[in-house]
Amino acid sequence: MNATRIPSPGLAKERVPACIASGMRSAKTRTSMTPDAMPSMRLTYFSARFPRNVGIKLPSAVLTSPAKRPIIVTLSTFMQIAPLRSVNFVHRPRFMLHSMLPTRQSLGKERFWRCQMLLAVDIGNTNIVVGLFDKEKLVTSFRLASERDRTADEYGILMAHFLDIRKLRKEDIDGAIISSVVPPLNEAIEKAVIQYCGVANPLQVGPGVKTGLAIKIENPKEVGADRVCDAVAVTALYGAPAIVVDFGTATTFSAVDSEGTFIGGAIAPGVMTASDALFSKTSKLPRVDVAKPKSVIGKSTVTAMQSGIFFGALGMVEELVKRMKAEMGGSGIKVVATGGLAPLIAGQTRMIDTVDPEITLKGLRIIYERNVS
Repeated sequence: MNATRIPSPGLAKERVPACIASGMRSAKTRTSMTPDAMPSMRLTYFSARFPRNVGIKLPSAVLTSPAKRPIIVTLSTFMQIAPLRSVNFVHRPRFMLHSMLPTRQSLGKERFWRCQMLLAVDIGNTNIVVGLFDKEKLVTSFRLASERDRTADEYGILMAHFLDIRKLRKEDIDGAIISSVVPPLNEAIEKAVIQYCGVANPLQVGPGVKTGLAIKIENPKEVGADRVCDAVAVTALYGAPAIVVDFGTATTFSAVDSEGTFIGGAIAPGVMTASDALFSKTSKLPRVDVAKPKSVIGKSTVTAMQSGIFFGALGMVEELVKRMKAEMGGSGIKVVATGGLAPLIAGQTRMIDTVDPEITLKGLRIIYERNVS
């Protein structure tokens, strides 16, 4: 697909891209550039502002603008730029074309700018997981401790810092979605996303949000947002029927039947929660790391605790998954594990088919797309 090419700042006029000029009079553009020096670039993103009820023919679609609203026309996937601050293309008499510079991704010494970046935030009892999607690809993710005493400014500064060290800016983010199982943190995180990530109206997973997931339990409102995201993602990415085992503060088992309906599951103490309880509720037992011991029969207090914690969690997962499969029909059921300890547990059992550490964030992305499309 043809696009305007600018070899140097000295070139003042170029032709309008062929696909935009199709069906219209041939016209020229005027460029204005602010950087002192600008290398050659290929402009592949445009936005067009059309008068009321005016349509424009593109190779694959006809776009008609609502009253006084811009239409975004994507011509290609990438635009390579460095160092560019602003480029404007004015197409007389009615159409204005200008380059879109919404998002950048650092690849070695080169920078590639793309649009449709999404910030996904999953607020859990122990951690807040933040992911940034470039369309369907998870570009980066990081974790913050879920501390209720932190202010919106503290969370916002941390988010801005993580984005900065990954060479990303708040201008790069086009939208945001938040899921939470910790209501006291909702307001602080929402303010942090608005003020420090530049998203005016982040979407929150809850009543009224389109998930595309049917829920058949006694009280659908009781289902945690994280389990909804897990069920949405496993159905879309792995198919149904399926079971998602999420190793978090609580270990949750979410079942989706062959029709893609959430039918319930199980909730058990998390592996770390059980380990912390042993330490905090006893006088002499020490705090231990969760790890697989060399043998089931421990030869010391530490290895005995590790055996009970690890093999106890492993046995619980295997037994619950086996019984859930039997109730669901028993065959063709995909079991996907997620959460921080998923690789450790999944590596010791055949009951888990796949480990997807980011399935909750992926579910958030899918839900966002279903609400903005």
